[in-house]
Amino acid sequence: MFELKLNFKWANGGEAVEWHQDIQFWPHTDFSPLTIGVYLDDVNAEMGPMGVLPGSHHGKLYNLYREDGSWGGAMNDSDIQALNLDDMRWLDGPAGSVTVHNCCLVHGSVANSSLRPRPLLLQTYSRADSYPILGIGANGVTGKRSGVVIGGTAQQSVTVDGREIPGAPDWSQRGAPTIFGSQHDK
Repeated sequence: MFELKLNFKWANGGEAVEWHQDIQFWPHTDFSPLTIGVYLDDVNAEMGPMGVLPGSHHGKLYNLYREDGSWGGAMNDSDIQALNLDDMRWLDGPAGSVTVHNCCLVHGSVANSSLRPRPLLLQTYSRADSYPILGIGANGVTGKRSGVVIGGTAQQSVTVDGREIPGAPDWSQRGAPTIFGSQHDK
């Protein structure tokens, strides 16, 4: 499955992106989604490059809601304080540099204090049997091409919590039959 967006961090104070994980924004049936970023211009430290915390994708999934229960899209201060931010790796580099991170990796960036914008092309991919859970977060609201299978064919099975679920065929083109029609159509 595939998702594409262009992320601009504007010059002279383009905002920081607080520490977060991506999977909470668009939950899937597994943790295979990964995002590939391509810097479209040279990016140095003052431009607010992405910072990643290596190995954090194997750890805890953090609650990105604020204390008042509203969606914040960022980790809370107590969770951040528990991390070793000295291990953070800042991903700067020349135009064409590629970043890759798993949907569970803790990442973020500081403000852009340079005179140039920081354009970053982000492409998210997942396994063909990794399905977005519709109705949660951005799933289903990012356009009809979101979630398109770009290699191979869509799987009619999904694995959840280690258990494979063989799914019914894709009836999106011709409509679903009744259970009676399915069971008596032999």
